[in-house]
Amino acid sequence: MKNFRNITWILLSFFALACSKEETGNNTDTANIMLIHASPDAPSVDAYTDTLKLNGTVLSYSGATEYLPIYAGSRSISVKTGGTNTTLFNTPAYPFVKNKFYSLFIVDSATRASVVAFEDNLMPPASRKTHFRILHLSPNTGRVDYILRSGPDSIAISDKAFKSVSDLYAIDGKTYDIRVKLTGTQNVIASATGVALNTGKVHTLFLKGFTGGAGASALGVQTIINK
Repeated sequence: MKNFRNITWILLSFFALACSKEETGNNTDTANIMLIHASPDAPSVDAYTDTLKLNGTVLSYSGATEYLPIYAGSRSISVKTGGTNTTLFNTPAYPFVKNKFYSLFIVDSATRASVVAFEDNLMPPASRKTHFRILHLSPNTGRVDYILRSGPDSIAISDKAFKSVSDLYAIDGKTYDIRVKLTGTQNVIASATGVALNTGKVHTLFLKGFTGGAGASALGVQTIINK
């Protein structure tokens, strides 16, 4: 698991530098983070900041926490094998900003695991609308296209690379069928039917698993309700 220490952060929203840990250690202002386990062959994990355990129960593959409070400021997350004191990796310090919301995804294969971190836009959708964004989190799959269809209505989001995220889209809140194709082909590699993107909610949809994977590690589409 040594390569877990070679963690790479992709920071899509970069903020002004926050205070050092010493300056914020007694700070009661908090940011909020959601942890999502999307590394298909990594063990279940627990996450800590300083000495405080963040998740209540061990986080297994495909699992996601609720938003968890974390002291604002420059903070590192320590990820350990679930139920043990064995550290898998420590993240670099990240400037968590007061009252902001973030999603932190553990991604890639276990021997090359990294974290991708995104600031979450939880602005309420307009009347009868829902918000969603798309991520590509399958480590051995090439660029992909997403097609969401509901009756005569459809939306296509094209040419997404591993670890990339789309813009936040607003569409009618209803049930959709989702297909994922290799970019430039008609080869459907993953699909999900009857996915409820409910009015007034904010969703994250992501491709997970391995190309050629079986069982839990097979390619699939997962949906998270952020709000």
